[in-house]
Amino acid sequence: MLVKYWMRRIVVTVDVKDSLQEAISRIKEHQVSLLPVLENGKLVGVVTDRDLKRASASSAHPLETYELAYLITKMNVGQVMTK
Repeated sequence: MLVKYWMRRIVVTVDVKDSLQEAISRIKEHQVSLLPVLENGKLVGVVTDRDLKRASASSAHPLETYELAYLITKMNVGQVMTK
């Protein structure tokens, strides 16, 4: 099988300063499992759905749901991406 049958022609990316919530939204919206991360238009890393799940708190965490949501919006992609 050739790569061209699996690849997307329009590349969906996130910026290094985007929130985790923004990255999660793009992954869900475009049904992808990995997003290239850009800084000033230059590739600096990748973030996967697994990275984002790992960065999100588990349901066993003692914080309230709204507190967890707030913390996730304050984290950015650069903190969880792979360089």
